[in-house]
Amino acid sequence: TRKYFSLDSSLMEIKHFDPKWLKGKKMVYEVLRSFRGKAVFLDDHIARMQKTVIQTGVKDLPEADEIRKITQELINANGTEEGNILFCMLRIGKGSHFLACFIGHYYPGPDAYREGVHVRSLKAMRNNPNAKIFNPVLRKKTESLKETREAAEILLVDKEGFITEGSRSNIFMIRGNELFTPPAARVLLGITRQKVIDICENLGIRVTEKDILLRDAQLYESAFITGTSPKVLPIKNIDKFCYNVENPLMRKIMDEFDLLMY
Repeated sequence: TRKYFSLDSSLMEIKHFDPKWLKGKKMVYEVLRSFRGKAVFLDDHIARMQKTVIQTGVKDLPEADEIRKITQELINANGTEEGNILFCMLRIGKGSHFLACFIGHYYPGPDAYREGVHVRSLKAMRNNPNAKIFNPVLRKKTESLKETREAAEILLVDKEGFITEGSRSNIFMIRGNELFTPPAARVLLGITRQKVIDICENLGIRVTEKDILLRDAQLYESAFITGTSPKVLPIKNIDKFCYNVENPLMRKIMDEFDLLMY
């Protein structure tokens, strides 16, 4: 989307963009948010992408300073309207190329934050959850389920029945004055997830990483998902389990996260 994209540090008009570039398998990528003319949590996204290229063996990722420069040039050229930016290492022929472009996005509206959203479960999991790589088969399946089951997010559940993460998000559960979230080894370590953990540390709120069985989801009072587009979004229900969307602890975390955006 927008008028310009960047390929290997060169700003180009969108008419030169080839959609086939995004059809490749196992592409290393990041999606970050542009807000008020700046990329939100840019350094965190760069650091995660650097870690992923080491895990996957992808080569030729630009240096951090170059990525910062590319990002700001892209935002400046396309205007400061809020949106999502894709970073991606492409395989074109035998070479690797760095693509940065604005992509379509969906941000929940005020009603979703006030009333919470519906979440449905799916028995599936990523092969390498700590690495952010494209999984077109899983993506297609979860997007289809969102439409047919009228869900804002699909929650992935492994073969043992443990909740891992959303198709594009992480999940937190609340019981009493404590937050619970699936172990780091089982999930993609989301940037928003880490920001929530940092907020809780600053507020003196305990966060425990633990395996959570889907059948035990009823034991928690409230729940929310975190991600680049949803930010901190209350869950109304997971399948048949319903939650309190007015939980004051959750609302405090939501407010604190919004302050980080500015």
